[in-house]
Amino acid sequence: MSNDDPFPIIVPSAELVAVVRHSDVPDSAPDELVPFVRATRHADHEPIADWLLTEDTLAFADVEVPMRYAQWRAMWERSWILDPLSSIERLVSAARDFEVSAPSTTLLERVLDPGTTGPGGDVVHAALDPHEAQRLAVVIEALRDAIADRGRTGFGFIDATPGRRRVGLARAWSGQGGSETLVADQRVSVSIDPIAGLSVAAIDQRGAVQQVTGVTEVEIQGDTVEVRSPDATLSLDLHSGRVLSWLMPGCTTWRVRPVPEVLVWARTFAGLVECAEVARAIDRQVLLTSLRLSESESRPGSGRTQRPRRLESSCDQEQ
Repeated sequence: MSNDDPFPIIVPSAELVAVVRHSDVPDSAPDELVPFVRATRHADHEPIADWLLTEDTLAFADVEVPMRYAQWRAMWERSWILDPLSSIERLVSAARDFEVSAPSTTLLERVLDPGTTGPGGDVVHAALDPHEAQRLAVVIEALRDAIADRGRTGFGFIDATPGRRRVGLARAWSGQGGSETLVADQRVSVSIDPIAGLSVAAIDQRGAVQQVTGVTEVEIQGDTVEVRSPDATLSLDLHSGRVLSWLMPGCTTWRVRPVPEVLVWARTFAGLVECAEVARAIDRQVLLTSLRLSESESRPGSGRTQRPRRLESSCDQEQ
């Protein structure tokens, strides 16, 4: 980062994925996917551990390739996309607040503590046997009920792109732990606060800071990105406003609304319980991973990094 850059570069946290493999990883790829995937191994001469999309696939291949890739993966595994790691970190913080039992090494801390540093600084890679997965599901259900009972409010991000019907929240945020910068580049920063809500700050050509607080809608209109609150509007050119697309990729219009806090982690609550049930039914382990499924994203060296975060809780949730 240059000393002249007002904001540090921050990219969205990777999402946590729960995976249950019901079959072995194939030894070869289908002919139509061979140009787009590569095999990975934990060490030379070991069996194939996984298949990843190549670096150029998402950028240059036909849009159907990732869909065919996902269909192929479904032949040997089921996966549940949970919440971003930065959000799950706040969930673990909430668990600490509830003080389930005496402080010690916890189940949540063990499975959500990064063991290595990936391109985004956020990596979780933990395997749970079916019994551990079931115990984690019990902890998660208890957390869900406790968070619902305390009755706090978070923020939900709604995809309002014309012509698209999307069920549920595109992303959500809890004020547990205080404010957070969600995304930023050298000229634009997007942050959120439990009281003030979403804020967008931008440096104009004269070096002055323009800021809108309490943002309720963002819309891409041609070459302009409009950021609106009940009291103000900020217009950015498409290049400057690109950082907002990092937060909600593929959306041309999106809105921010208060939501019950329990909905912030709805995907994690439901996904961890369901994957634990599947793992127990077929006696297979659950893999919790934040590693993404492309060659470039699972490789160190990206310049847009955040410092590694440690996910922890001081309460003992092992039952």
